[in-house]
Amino acid sequence: MRLKTLTEIVKTSLAVSFRTGVTIFFISSVVYILIVSGSLEQTARQLLTDDLPYYAAFMGAFGSFLAGSATVSNLLFAPLQYAASEDLGISTTLILSLQLVGAAAGNMIALPNILAVQASVQLEGRESLFIARLIGPCLIYLTLATVSALLFI
Repeated sequence: MRLKTLTEIVKTSLAVSFRTGVTIFFISSVVYILIVSGSLEQTARQLLTDDLPYYAAFMGAFGSFLAGSATVSNLLFAPLQYAASEDLGISTTLILSLQLVGAAAGNMIALPNILAVQASVQLEGRESLFIARLIGPCLIYLTLATVSALLFI
């Protein structure tokens, strides 16, 4: 490979990676601020009622959507859902399973993941198209997981 061709490839790759990296940096920064400030946890506490099994998976997916990571979603919401399920007398195993399944499903629509895919296939600026096409399968997956869990209650 010629040096000129290699230089062009590196420049193009860095340009695409830089835009995506900056976007992911700011999304991650906002999530970190939400974690440190406790505002996300305060909002989530208001949602924790006897209906927890109906939306535990959706909370996990929301965490992944925001953070781009099932691990971060689980760090955000698993302790909260565990404590709530104990307080409500609902199976902690069931609720944490829904959290984990939801977090995994949320990776389908996670903004940082969508941005990384767009950068690798050079389709920047089409986030809404990706999310529109993935939201249906994600919601079906979450609904099936929730219905399956409700059968065990």
